[in-house]
Amino acid sequence: MHRCKLCDEERELQKSHVIPRFIYKYMLGITNNNLTQFDGQKNLWQKSNRQLKKELFCSECEQLLGKNETTFSLIFKEINSNSNREGLVCGELGSQAIKDIELKGITKQQISTFLENNLLYSQLSNLEYFAISYIYREILNNSYNIPEKEITKLRRFLLKQDDLAFMLHIRLHDSTPSFNLFSTAIVLDGLEDWKHYVFYLPNMQFHVALRVGGTPEHMAKTLIIPSNFFNDELSSIELLRKFQKGSRVASNLKHNK
Repeated sequence: MHRCKLCDEERELQKSHVIPRFIYKYMLGITNNNLTQFDGQKNLWQKSNRQLKKELFCSECEQLLGKNETTFSLIFKEINSNSNREGLVCGELGSQAIKDIELKGITKQQISTFLENNLLYSQLSNLEYFAISYIYREILNNSYNIPEKEITKLRRFLLKQDDLAFMLHIRLHDSTPSFNLFSTAIVLDGLEDWKHYVFYLPNMQFHVALRVGGTPEHMAKTLIIPSNFFNDELSSIELLRKFQKGSRVASNLKHNK
């Protein structure tokens, strides 16, 4: 028996995927079972189909997280099969944002109709939960220097014991070629009292920002935005290169050049 990393109870632990299984399945499919992975702990690029698993959660907590990941996997499939990702743009609108839109001659009813017909609008809470779940698994897997009080906030949100105010921006790659890679969570905390987490899934970038002392209400919104990851304002390629600086290449990749 060991202590579950989510509910904190002494229970038998399951072998959990650190990266959700459906991501591996998707990547193996598009690479014809010839997957290249970057091991952040070894700072090594290598050819490997290994799926990282660890004993993290009890069966009850694994089911809780797994239920959301199953829902998100369907959303993920819809996004990656959609040829017009720009049409998926949506987000939570505060009262001021609605007033600004109305000034452009668009009525509240038209705004409501647009959002109700949007594929992703009804799924915003699932997207938010998945983002925190993905980050939490990565925190458990890596030696990030995250204060315990911040980890507790994430844990209690996943257990649905507390609300968590945070900003979530999801950028959808809407250009060619496809941006088919996934990354671990990159932690950025350059601003005092703020923590930023960024991670990539195929054709998706998640950016979570939360203020340790409480994220202001007008910033705690979820937005879905189109972008070109090869040439965007966040410099996606440069950001990923920065966090792989000095990386090595395994022999099984060198032999395939």
